[in-house]
Amino acid sequence: MKLNQAIKLAIATMTMVVGVSVGTQMHVDAATWHKGTPKVLRGKYKRGRSTGTGALTWMQIHVNKSSYEFAQHDSPVQVVKHVSYKKLGKHTYKLRGTGIRSGYYLGGKTSMTLKKSGHRVVLGTLTFHKY
Repeated sequence: MKLNQAIKLAIATMTMVVGVSVGTQMHVDAATWHKGTPKVLRGKYKRGRSTGTGALTWMQIHVNKSSYEFAQHDSPVQVVKHVSYKKLGKHTYKLRGTGIRSGYYLGGKTSMTLKKSGHRVVLGTLTFHKY
């Protein structure tokens, strides 16, 4: 008889412990979106090189407090406003926002991933230097 009561008490205790632990679990998402741009990325970055024909091709990224601009040789400037960012890893950030229509750039929702490395930022395989 006492063995039966001990088993029932043990089952009831385990059920309560499992129920309380499951009921109090919190979902924590470390990678949240923040308004604006990260301070470490703010500034002006450029990339330029001469092609085999002697023509100069260049690109620039200007990261401001709440927007960024991407300019490329022979293309309209892409201005992105209402920017938010998420940290993806060590020195790596994803920026997203709304592009403003300009020329044949249609604008709309856009994003880019930048990795900070010293005085440089890397966009895909392209490296831009701070100036």
